[in-house]
Amino acid sequence: MLTFLRENAGTIITALVLAGIVIFVVRVMIRDRKDGKRSCGGNCGACMGCGGGGTVPPAGRKKRSRSGKTDIGPE
Repeated sequence: MLTFLRENAGTIITALVLAGIVIFVVRVMIRDRKDGKRSCGGNCGACMGCGGGGTVPPAGRKKRSRSGKTDIGPE
């Protein structure tokens, strides 16, 4: 067992450090979420940095389905 630990000490230490960083980042994200902080301002209409690009329709508006037909209401 000690031989295994000695031979893989660098890998084990690197994995522990990376796991610690991931845990820290997740905790910060959860804390920010609970405090109401967001990564954006919440104004989707002015957002050009995400995939929506300000094209997210309000609830209840007509949306196009994948077949091209117009649907009313949520999908």
